[in-house]
Amino acid sequence: MDGSPIWLNASFIVTIEPHERSGGSIVVPIGDGLDYEVKEPPATVLAMLDGAPVPAVVPVPTTDALDTAAAQDASERISKAEDDSGKRTKTVKKTAKKPKAEPDEKIEAEADKGESPLKKKVATRSRKQKKTPLELSESELERLRKLSPKSLRKLSNTISSQFKPADAEKTITSLKEHDVIDLEGDHVIWKD
Repeated sequence: MDGSPIWLNASFIVTIEPHERSGGSIVVPIGDGLDYEVKEPPATVLAMLDGAPVPAVVPVPTTDALDTAAAQDASERISKAEDDSGKRTKTVKKTAKKPKAEPDEKIEAEADKGESPLKKKVATRSRKQKKTPLELSESELERLRKLSPKSLRKLSNTISSQFKPADAEKTITSLKEHDVIDLEGDHVIWKD
């Protein structure tokens, strides 16, 4: 626009648009991310490009980056790694299995003998489902909610210093079991 000359590779020009304000053109080449404002109108720019060589797509030969022996060696290593990972997975599955429940007939037969594994199982379940008793009174719990420490360390320190329980960790576990708090790592989330 200031009269200084500019040379562009005709093969890289993508668009030529009219520039309304100046009456010239906007020439958009590919690759440099710049648009060039020129004082020539689009028809003149197109006439200048006439006779320029047509850009040709040059085919690039593709070759396998790996030779056959290297490719075969790589595929063997991959299949061996898959086999190894499959074995590890099977091992984990074997150790993670839960013991099978006893069939009802076996339980009934043992109950007839005077042994009652069914009663033992029920008693075990009920003990596991019992919540740890909450050592804090309602007023203390309300005061702790007002303080609402956000980290596990701060909660433990607050409980120890303010309420003097026998075991702060047990109190935190009890708070979690009673749905007063929820823990995400070391972050304490207070529930309403």
